[in-house]
Amino acid sequence: GSNQKIGGYGNTSAVIKSLAMYKGNLYAGGKFQTIGGVTMNSIAMWNGTSWSPLGKGLNGIAGNKAEVFSMTVYNNQLVIAGNIDSAGGITTPGVVLWNGSNFSTIGSLNNYNSITHSVGVFQNCLYAGGGYYGSYITNYCIATGVEELKAESGELKVFPNPTSGNWVVETTL
Repeated sequence: GSNQKIGGYGNTSAVIKSLAMYKGNLYAGGKFQTIGGVTMNSIAMWNGTSWSPLGKGLNGIAGNKAEVFSMTVYNNQLVIAGNIDSAGGITTPGVVLWNGSNFSTIGSLNNYNSITHSVGVFQNCLYAGGGYYGSYITNYCIATGVEELKAESGELKVFPNPTSGNWVVETTL
């Protein structure tokens, strides 16, 4: 193992609140400024040898320091939830996505302008719950594709499967 000193913000203690595996790496989220003297801003990745920041890290809501409460993987992206206002220059209140190199928003989940305390996946939908400016639980689902359909006269296949955006129909008679 590797012991690394985790530094807080000013006089506050540092804390790790969530761990998640994503693309073969371990991600740590919580409320901390540094790991091993390197600035992380509440989110960091361990590759088995060293810790790395995710961009410049996260920024918190209402001028507070960011704090990660929960993480999960959904639609091949790491979902990070907490007291988050922005990441990578993108406004993402409560929830932010990480694809391994960039942050992005997650559509309707970012409409709550609140702190998200927990995220999880159930039946191909991402669920988020939280509160501060009002308690909520909501879900966000992405279509995962069209299953192959068989007709009496042949087959219908949709490519790519799963699909989002454009797709091609191939028929066999």
